Amino acid sequence: MQIVSLADHTLRAVNLQTATENPDLRVQLGPDLLTGRVSRSGRFAIVATRGSMVELWSVQDRRRPEKVLGPLGPVTVNESQIGGWGDPQFFLANGNSVRFISVADAGRIDIESYDFADKQIFLATTRDGKALLRSTPVRGLIDLFRLDPALWQRHLCDVLGRDLSEDERRGLPPELPNVICPPR
Repeated sequence: MQIVSLADHTLRAVNLQTATENPDLRVQLGPDLLTGRVSRSGRFAIVATRGSMVELWSVQDRRRPEKVLGPLGPVTVNESQIGGWGDPQFFLANGNSVRFISVADAGRIDIESYDFADKQIFLATTRDGKALLRSTPVRGLIDLFRLDPALWQRHLCDVLGRDLSEDERRGLPPELPNVICPPR
C-alpha cells in the first residue's frame, strides 16, 4: 500500500501484512502533494496536488524525483476519471477532453487528445478509457460514448455511402487521410 505523509510530502510504501515501511521505495515529491500512486515498474508516479491538479513524476531515481508533466486540471471529484495506469501511460477524462498520455523511453511525452465542444461529466470508464459513461451539465442525459476511430469511420462511411467532399473536409482537421471511405 502507498501512503502519503502530508507533513513532509512523502509517498511511502507500507507492507500491510507486516505494517512496515520499505524505506527504499520512499519518494519525496512536491510541497503540494496530496496523494500519489507509483506505477508497477516503479519508474513513474501520478500525483494529485492541492488545487485539484494532476502531475506525472519520474521517480526512477527516488532521491531526485522530477516532474515530467503537469499540472493538468483542475480535476473535479465525481466528474472526472483517471486510469489506465499502465507503465508508462494513463488517461485523464476531465472537463471537455479525454487525454491518453504516454512517456517514451527517451522521456518524450505523447498525448492523444479527444476534445468535446462542451464540458462533460465522466461518471465511469472502461479500464483502457476508450468507453466512457458520460453526461453533460446542460442536457443531463447519460450515454455511453466510445473513443474508437475505426468504429466512427465505419459508421460515417455506412451513413454517407461515399467519401467526404472537399466542402465537407474544409470544416475538419487537416491531418485526415486522403481517403476515409474507400470505394465499395
